[in-house]
Amino acid sequence: RVGGMHDLKVLQVDAETGETLWIKPVLKATKVEGDDRHPKNSLASPTPAIEDGVIYAHFGHMGTVALDFDTGETIWKQKISYTAKNGAGGTPIIVDDKLVFTTDSVEEPVVTALYKKTGDIAWRTTRSHQVQNNFSHGTPLLIDNHGRKEIISPGSGMVGAYRPEDGKEIWKVRYRMGFSMSPRPIFVDDVIYMSTSFSRASFLAIKVDGTTGDLTDTHVLWMNHRSMPKTPSPNYMDGNIITLEDDGRLQSLNSETGEQRWMEPLKGKFSASPVQVGNHLYIVSEEGLCYVIRVRDDGCEIISEIPMEDETLATPAIVDNTIYLRTRHHLWKIQEG
Repeated sequence: RVGGMHDLKVLQVDAETGETLWIKPVLKATKVEGDDRHPKNSLASPTPAIEDGVIYAHFGHMGTVALDFDTGETIWKQKISYTAKNGAGGTPIIVDDKLVFTTDSVEEPVVTALYKKTGDIAWRTTRSHQVQNNFSHGTPLLIDNHGRKEIISPGSGMVGAYRPEDGKEIWKVRYRMGFSMSPRPIFVDDVIYMSTSFSRASFLAIKVDGTTGDLTDTHVLWMNHRSMPKTPSPNYMDGNIITLEDDGRLQSLNSETGEQRWMEPLKGKFSASPVQVGNHLYIVSEEGLCYVIRVRDDGCEIISEIPMEDETLATPAIVDNTIYLRTRHHLWKIQEG
């Protein structure tokens, strides 16, 4: 922080050597903007989106920037100011000619789309159902609903489906609890599986069949309230929904009924989402312990535990049998030997 302002930067690191190829200051945030976040959150939690030689780096209420992949030079900047409360968390997604993300503020929950070429606002849609705690920072999900593209965006008190062209709401499902939304939904065989996040998380299975309107009373196949995640996103494996509760309860649910098949307690607290590779999960605790876990229908087996000795809230990335992991003070590359 310089002169009371926060420098927000984007850097590119060589995947083979760890050498920093370039680092670019792209935005500045005031102390008030920088402090508008949860203590566990950083100023740069969202994951960049990359397409066709362009990096889209999103810093929530502090702004969004597009950069040239090779040089790091800024192509455009856009800033939509709002009171975030817990800071930036949701990652933007690319949908056709747009960049879509949530701007669910304390005052008003809104889904936003920018034109990816210019950064100009394409549309902004205020959520049709608002609750006492409107603030959320979920990551949208693009699905094909029987030939119709839909942007699924979870928020406080509701999950909505939005039309990419103009942001019009196509359908919604309401839930009584749910705010500060973090987990991203998954979509498997015409069913959306998602957690409602804080304060007491429920887990929903929502049938998607082309119907429009309020689907709360007609399309929720099942709901489970036991030890559900507020922060980590779920996974799907061979008819099982795998969830990781923030306090370490890893469990498997029958995807058709929501009934628990097994539960395994893990040591530590968890904010990062499990990453799935085949029938293995890579899970990192807040304390910096990286688990490699083999999942079966009747349970799971911890294959290895890798101590990082550094706090981490970030989800690991798995590329070509290599783990890339950001902890508080380091960027790690862990390769299978």
